[in-house]
Amino acid sequence: MEVWAAKKSIKLELIKLGSPYQNGFVERFNCSYREQVLVYICLSHFGRFVTLQING
Repeated sequence: MEVWAAKKSIKLELIKLGSPYQNGFVERFNCSYREQVLVYICLSHFGRFVTLQING
């Protein structure tokens, strides 16, 4: 990416490590995505548990 940016005369400015306040959009997306994945995993396991109990 650095080579591409240099060819296009683009200066890359990276956020400081450990500073989520500099990129709130990405941090919010990561939080929302993580929560949705965990809910999906929990509900899919719960569905299997209920099915096993009913059919068991």
